[in-house]
Amino acid sequence: MIEAKKWMEKSEKDLSDAKFNLENNRLETSAFLSHQAAEKALKSVHIHLFNHLIKIHDLVDLGRKVGANNNLLKCCDALNPHYIETRYMVDVEYSKKMARDAFKNSEKIVKWAKKSLKK
Repeated sequence: MIEAKKWMEKSEKDLSDAKFNLENNRLETSAFLSHQAAEKALKSVHIHLFNHLIKIHDLVDLGRKVGANNNLLKCCDALNPHYIETRYMVDVEYSKKMARDAFKNSEKIVKWAKKSLKK
């Protein structure tokens, strides 16, 4: 499906941008983009499975809807706070480790989503 592929392409771009920002110490931006990459990847799977876009930002809920396993749901849970914390000026000081962990979790989700689109 063309729309699912477009969402996956956006996901991969966000993941690439998250890596760039991580490498350049733009930690908050990297964490946000890691969340966005995972969200778009999961939405691409949802489109692939159900033929429509779902408009939610909760990665755990989205992951459950597309059949993500428990390990991926843990990645989703770890990424969820980055959507709020980076957008609503929550007093969180991002460390390199936090941003790197967010990136790694996102990478796992994107990799799984890409495999799911081939089914």
